[in-house]
Amino acid sequence: MKPRRRELLSALAALPFVGGCRWPRRASENAQGSAPPEGLSPILTPRPGRKAEGAPAWVVDTHAHFFNASDVPVEGFLAGPVAHSRSGVSRTLIRALAPLAGRIASLAPTADEEIKELVGMARNHAVMGLPPEASETVLHQRRAEFLKRQSAFFFEVVRGTEFETIYNDAAPASFTQGGVDGNLGPDTMAMVFQATETGGLVEPMSDGAAQGGGAYREGVVGFVGYMLSYRWMNLLAYQQSFTTGDQAFGVDRVFASLVDFDYWLAPAALSSQESQIALHQLLSVLSNGYMRPLVAYNPWSAVLDPKRVRLRVADAIERRGFVGIKIYPPNGFRPLVNPDVHPMRPGIPSGAALERELTAMWNIAQRLDVPVMAHGASTMGLDDLHDEYASPQGWTQALMKLDSPRVNIGHFGGDDLEGWSAGFAALMEAGAGKNLYGDTGYWENLRCGKLESCIARDQLKRIFETHAVLNARLMYGSDWHMLSQERAWARYPSEILRATRDFINPESLFGGNAIGCFGKAAQPPPVS
Repeated sequence: MKPRRRELLSALAALPFVGGCRWPRRASENAQGSAPPEGLSPILTPRPGRKAEGAPAWVVDTHAHFFNASDVPVEGFLAGPVAHSRSGVSRTLIRALAPLAGRIASLAPTADEEIKELVGMARNHAVMGLPPEASETVLHQRRAEFLKRQSAFFFEVVRGTEFETIYNDAAPASFTQGGVDGNLGPDTMAMVFQATETGGLVEPMSDGAAQGGGAYREGVVGFVGYMLSYRWMNLLAYQQSFTTGDQAFGVDRVFASLVDFDYWLAPAALSSQESQIALHQLLSVLSNGYMRPLVAYNPWSAVLDPKRVRLRVADAIERRGFVGIKIYPPNGFRPLVNPDVHPMRPGIPSGAALERELTAMWNIAQRLDVPVMAHGASTMGLDDLHDEYASPQGWTQALMKLDSPRVNIGHFGGDDLEGWSAGFAALMEAGAGKNLYGDTGYWENLRCGKLESCIARDQLKRIFETHAVLNARLMYGSDWHMLSQERAWARYPSEILRATRDFINPESLFGGNAIGCFGKAAQPPPVS
């Protein structure tokens, strides 16, 4: 590399970050936001990646997220749905972290700050005419510098607290499983990233590690680390682990869903939905369509301001390249029919009001010809009652009243023995469910050590034998970054392939079925 080019790259990598440690801010109100400016270098476009042995030629991840702590009501999110859905030391650590959530959220860059950061970087790279490999080097350098700082900031927040004590008392996982030896320190978070973002195709985990594997304290630190990061950095980590890295599986496209927990959880998120939409549009443009977003819809928000929410959702799809709508029934609503909403505090909308706004959402999806994706497992509610709002029963009632919408049931009912997968598969065979799909997002129990003793695999295989329609309806999904709580998560797609390839065509699971659900958005680019 020429000395002048080396100096320029070093200068770019050393540019100050817009975000970082700060006092909490008010949520922004970025109207509908403006389109990305012209003349930006597509700095987040991944270089041609590798393909793992057996990986299909075209791989679509239909279920991922790239939000951070400023995008959600982080205290309520950690103490409520995240802790409710975990067990063991992970749950204990998350609950110990929740009282510190305000300080943690203040470390995370807001969407508006990130837009400014990204536009500046993309403009600088365009002016300099940097080739893609040089841009990638700069981005990784900036991320490494930022993570080192955030790791130290995080340690300062939790030092001397119950979280530190619980973490230090728990046994570390092995390095090959994403573990970090020793007590919590200023560099622990950065070391967890190093341990987990590599090794996607090394040997399968043992039965113990794959299926429940005991405590995994490092998973909480890694998950929080992504919550403190720029979203572009999380997208870069995803690309490195699943697309471009030496041991990547070969993901070609990823659909990233926004979430809207406003009013259900408190306190309010620091980044408005409008700003999050504008940022994800920019991320999609700068990645040249590698990442394609889904807009969040929360009927609780729509009851309070129906015009604004409806316009926001339609605008994201019509003008900003969003490819679907994401709803979250464990927020406290069924997908359409809500006769018996159980209030937990004053101000919760009536069932009739929820149904009115959900009907409006379904009408938008039909008019704009996009699918609706929904959380579809008995997890991520505030409690067991809220979990039930995502059940097959509620979907049966909804689909009987709707005109065969395209729907992706995220998590396809869940992978536990009491999961709803069989119920959703039966609904797919009914006339009302003729456009119903599901994905494999966060099926941790399908990460089999020995296939012959993998209960979740046997369960899924039996459902396939009973419901042949699944061959055309089940899609690959990871649910990253929620998946980052798991040990050795970079192996996930190769483990799903290994567990399922004798009863579903990998070409269908990893790409073909996504085209049926998402249409052109999931199709590979034309061969030039």
